[in-house]
Amino acid sequence: MSEELQEGGAEVETARERDHLDRHWRKLARCVHESVNFFFSSSEEDVALGLCQRCAVRTECLAYALDERIEHGVFGGTTARWRRKLLVRRSHVASWHQLLAAAKDQYLNNIDEAHQVAK
Repeated sequence: MSEELQEGGAEVETARERDHLDRHWRKLARCVHESVNFFFSSSEEDVALGLCQRCAVRTECLAYALDERIEHGVFGGTTARWRRKLLVRRSHVASWHQLLAAAKDQYLNNIDEAHQVAK
C-alpha cells in the first residue's frame, strides 16, 4: 500500500521512503509554497494549524521544532505554547526526531498489521 513521495503531503511507508523523508521532509510539506510569515502570524494561527492536520510530514516538522527549540510559530501542527509545555514535561528527551520517528513507524506497522488481518 506504499505510495510514491510527492510534494504536498503524500503518505510515506517504506524504509527507503522514510530514509529519503528524514533528509528531505521540508520539500514534501503541504506548506512548501506558503509564506513563512503565515506560520508566525497570530491572526493566521488556526489556518496554519489546519494546513498541518493532513500533512504527511507533520511528525518530522514537529521533531525539528522540538529538537531546535523553536520558540515561535506553528510547526508540526502545534503552537509554540504547546511545544514549550511539552519540552518542560518531557525534558529528558534527547532526540525528538528519534522518539517521534519510532512512534510513527510503530503506528504505520500497526496499520499494516491491521490491513493484513482484514485480508
